[in-house]
Amino acid sequence: MNFIISQGGCSSWAIMKWAGTPFPVMIDGFEYNAHGRNSDYISFLQNSRPNDKKRYYEEGDKILYVIANPYDYVIYCLTKSQGWLLDHVAQARSDLEYFERNKPNLIEYLKDPYEAFHYKEHADGYLYNHSRKYDLMFIKYESLKDTNIMNSVKEFWNLSDSHPDFKFKQRSSNWMNCSEEIKELFDKKYGNLMKWYNSLPDYSILKKDE
Repeated sequence: MNFIISQGGCSSWAIMKWAGTPFPVMIDGFEYNAHGRNSDYISFLQNSRPNDKKRYYEEGDKILYVIANPYDYVIYCLTKSQGWLLDHVAQARSDLEYFERNKPNLIEYLKDPYEAFHYKEHADGYLYNHSRKYDLMFIKYESLKDTNIMNSVKEFWNLSDSHPDFKFKQRSSNWMNCSEEIKELFDKKYGNLMKWYNSLPDYSILKKDE
């Protein structure tokens, strides 16, 4: 089966609709959690929160992991409603208690040195899971607008050559539009993670056990 995983802010819904399997994806009567942190099994949702049900990935499954840069991802999350944010961090297994307790706005969060989303750990779990049974395609959000790369997604997911091209739509959360104060706060808290993100290839395909 074809699955998508992202931490959010990566056009996941649009990609799945384009691929012909729009959310919500139901498996055995439960909604698939596209933000799941565990790289060995599929997790599921009930009323927008994870439940205890799981299904281990199988040989032949193909996961597209889409990642946004950390600055835009944080903006995406912290400019949503509090209810949305709490559901989201619960789905991604970030530090839910931190956000429940502090209820930070963007500036308050950036002034706190603690990285409560555990952003890199989420990606690392998939990139460095050397016991995985599935093939993994890791792609940056910005690469979604590259037709050649999206043709590689078609091939990875066994979509036909005649399948329509993906129509990229730039999201509104963009750190370049922030004030100088916020940019400086981002650089201080997330600068190293942004360097890590920028060092990643536009996309890569890792076969099972790689």
